[in-house]
Amino acid sequence: MIAKAIGANSVQAFWIGTAYLLPYGVVQPLAQYCSDTFSRRAVLMSGTLLFTMGSILCAVSKNVPSMLSGRAIQGIGGGSITCLSQVIFTDIFPLAQRAKWAAAIQLTAAIGLIIGPLIGWYC
Repeated sequence: MIAKAIGANSVQAFWIGTAYLLPYGVVQPLAQYCSDTFSRRAVLMSGTLLFTMGSILCAVSKNVPSMLSGRAIQGIGGGSITCLSQVIFTDIFPLAQRAKWAAAIQLTAAIGLIIGPLIGWYC
């Protein structure tokens, strides 16, 4: 639907999805290194800002190049957010308690993934 609205063919639509995943994976080690050098908060906030800027760029894009650049910026921000949230998680909880708290977080995500579509289906 979005690809059709901006006039993308199937190859360009594929790259719109991949434009997020490539920087998402590449930026994670760099984000972790930068969080050691600078501060975890600064890198996490930068990632959040980049993800937001990329989302806004995607929302206003009218052609494929602007959508690709927005998705790439989102990928940089999303990779930073994902990496730093795990790093901060390991900073907060000692090794002996990590499994218990990781299970609690994953349980809430699983419940949300199950209940969300059910609520959406009924509403």
